[in-house]
Amino acid sequence: MEKRDYGKLEWFFYIIVLPLLFTGLISGLVLQFMGYDVTGKLISIARKTPVISSIVPPDEAAKKERSEVRKLQSQLNESMQAFETAQKSVQILKQDLAGKEAELNKLKQAKEDAKKQEQEQQTADVFWKKQAAVYSEMSPKNAAVILAAMPLNEARAILGRMDLDVKASILEKMDPKVVSVLESGSADMQENGRQSADDYIKASAKIYNLMSPAKAAAILSEMSVEQARGIVRELSAETRAAILENMDPKFAAKLI
Repeated sequence: MEKRDYGKLEWFFYIIVLPLLFTGLISGLVLQFMGYDVTGKLISIARKTPVISSIVPPDEAAKKERSEVRKLQSQLNESMQAFETAQKSVQILKQDLAGKEAELNKLKQAKEDAKKQEQEQQTADVFWKKQAAVYSEMSPKNAAVILAAMPLNEARAILGRMDLDVKASILEKMDPKVVSVLESGSADMQENGRQSADDYIKASAKIYNLMSPAKAAAILSEMSVEQARGIVRELSAETRAAILENMDPKFAAKLI
């Protein structure tokens, strides 16, 4: 019988590789029997090996861990978005609060200004009442001369705080043109916000009721038709007739 010669590759496999595989298998069984997780270690090494890892099934624990990591990452992203939204809300609230504070400061300032203005008006009212008392003690003629030489706002402030009969007697001593200027528009107490337009007209009518018809007619004739008409219509019938008789008929016709 002819003897067969082994090639180098066959010799290497049978003499080197096969005994090593057998030895490794036996060692692995012994170690596994002794409690060592040889299989797990080999699979773990295989999963970390670049080429072999693609054919080794994934570890369930690692798979679960990766799932938990993704879940936690998603929760973290949601928390970050919620935090950013909360920051924006806080910023909006801060801006709104700043606006409210500015508005509150404006209201406080307006209140302080109104209070200051009221105090100033009260102080001015006391002052002009004292001045009115002084001129009320003068003779109507002298008071008329002084008041006619004053600035309009001052003369109006004083006359507006006099008793009606005293004011009437002083106005009678003034030039009708001067009186018409003093009494025109928002004069006297109306100018100081203490009377409405209607109340001012009624108060003026009482003054002209106390004057002589000729003097009242001369003053009213210097006023605008609208103002004179308003005063005349508040006069008593007797006084109105007497005053109209002393006017230019053409002007008087406009007042009826």
